[in-house]
Amino acid sequence: MNNIFNLDELNQQGVLVVDGYLNRKEISALNAEFEQFIHSDIETAYLKKLDYSAGKGRKLFLRNLDAKSMSYRVFSSDFFKEVADAYLLEEFDFNKEIFLVEDISTSEHVAQQLHYDIARTLKFFIYLEDTTVENGAFCCVPGSQKWTSKMRENHSYEILPGNREFTRKLTDEFGEAIPIEGKAGTLIIFDTDVFHKAGKVSKGRRRVMRGHTRTLRSIQERKKLIQDQQPLSILSRIKKYFN
Repeated sequence: MNNIFNLDELNQQGVLVVDGYLNRKEISALNAEFEQFIHSDIETAYLKKLDYSAGKGRKLFLRNLDAKSMSYRVFSSDFFKEVADAYLLEEFDFNKEIFLVEDISTSEHVAQQLHYDIARTLKFFIYLEDTTVENGAFCCVPGSQKWTSKMRENHSYEILPGNREFTRKLTDEFGEAIPIEGKAGTLIIFDTDVFHKAGKVSKGRRRVMRGHTRTLRSIQERKKLIQDQQPLSILSRIKKYFN
């Protein structure tokens, strides 16, 4: 594993690309596990099926994975922890969930819309196969996380589950989304406050794995916002019923 890390670039751009992060042996082992997980229809303590359009999606729970597996070794690595510690600068829930996605040409989902995530997350995103614009390269707008941070300060009660449309109302002051192409084993570390989207596959398929890391503070704040909104949501439904 290539442990090159540029904190200044991640802070400024909100995204950092590490070419050749995994070597051929590691990529091969990770692909073998991906193949097993993505085709499994049996849910276990470490694997859950995801509702998906065309293509496939699975979610792994890091704490329940075999510690000898390549998936565990990659997503529990000291390097990932060091990046999260240096970038987030506070306590975090480290890669609790790992998502596996196989997109094909008929895949349609909300992640293909340019957006920022409702829950701010530091993601560790790995291409398992060579990925270009043709087979759905990840796209983002570097530097846009600064704008999103201000939106969170001023509109926190609008950035909630059930109001996904709000996270699609973006500024164009940072330019257009750029595709990030890469060979198998490329690592993309990004703050999901950066405007981003999954590329659409026009040929072939796209296979990726990504770990999700969130600060404990942001998790608690989000829970409180959701709880505070529940009485308002009930009141809104009552008003609609009587109007």
